[in-house]
Amino acid sequence: MADDALALLRCPVTGQPLRAVAGVGEFHAMQSAGGATPLGATDTVFVTEDGQHAYPVVAGVPVLIAPERLSRTPAEHTGLDVSLPPFAESYAERALYADLAVQRGNDVLLHRLRALLAEADPTNFPEPTRHWHSGGSTAAAYAAALRHLAPVAGRTVLQIGGIGSHAIKLVHAGAAHAVVVSPVIEELIEGARLAAVFGMAERMTFVAGLAEQLPLATGSVDRVYSGSSMHHTVTSQSFPEVARVLSTGGRFASVDVWRGGRLYDVGIRVFGKQHGNAYCVPLDRSRIHPAEVSFSQTSVTWHGAIARYGLALGERLGRQTSPAVAERVTGWEDRVAARLPGQARGLASIVLVRGVA
Repeated sequence: MADDALALLRCPVTGQPLRAVAGVGEFHAMQSAGGATPLGATDTVFVTEDGQHAYPVVAGVPVLIAPERLSRTPAEHTGLDVSLPPFAESYAERALYADLAVQRGNDVLLHRLRALLAEADPTNFPEPTRHWHSGGSTAAAYAAALRHLAPVAGRTVLQIGGIGSHAIKLVHAGAAHAVVVSPVIEELIEGARLAAVFGMAERMTFVAGLAEQLPLATGSVDRVYSGSSMHHTVTSQSFPEVARVLSTGGRFASVDVWRGGRLYDVGIRVFGKQHGNAYCVPLDRSRIHPAEVSFSQTSVTWHGAIARYGLALGERLGRQTSPAVAERVTGWEDRVAARLPGQARGLASIVLVRGVA
């Protein structure tokens, strides 16, 4: 890992800088409550500034998650229960996310990214927005998120959750460096593979971590994007953490699932949850409130459910709507909802949160 990338990273527990050390045997996995088995020491570890603790590195990915912290004292107890928030989901559903990561890292995604980057003009980011996304049910909200994040040229950007496809687009748009943080190691390994394919390996850093305890220095990034990930977090911790790592004037955008009214309940009964994971709980007003008090400026907009479910059904049937059509359809629905005072929030299934630090 390059020195400039390493300078961004911090111990999620103490906030100390880290350094990579190879071939050390004096660090031991600490016992964690909740039944999870820590990864333990690896051939290379990331050691804290005071030399007392370290973190394992798996396939080149530093695992900067608090229960994985290594100690010089054997069997030292961390006091961290991985069956409790904010660790519960990432440990209880690790296998599910790992399988999904391998699926998302397949040749279909690679083909889609290649097609997008072939059309997307970095000098005009993010216009036209249809050249910067793959369509789907979040098209209009994603287009608005990209416009909020622009410009990205020369900036350091962070993607929270996922394999890193959004970060790859932002690097293509001119970002100087991108960091991808996810608790799923398999996502990060697949993301690093994609970055190498596109010749971006030197401009991207993949780190296992939690949004609630971002393993990054304060004020170290200029742009943050999260796609359908914040609803998996304890937002009273994750939104303030995003604000902490943003530089002054830095921007944040999140496109996520929203707990609307009865239309949402009908959609779940008809279509079911996309992945069936028990911790997938959509955002509501109480969980968005931490964002409204964490940033100097915050905007929250809602996007409709009818078009989303129609497009989602088409995707499940193998019919991928073009980005232009998806953006047109979802944009039309947003304009209709905007003419129904007080109804947009209840009809919505997607929420876009935009913040400025």
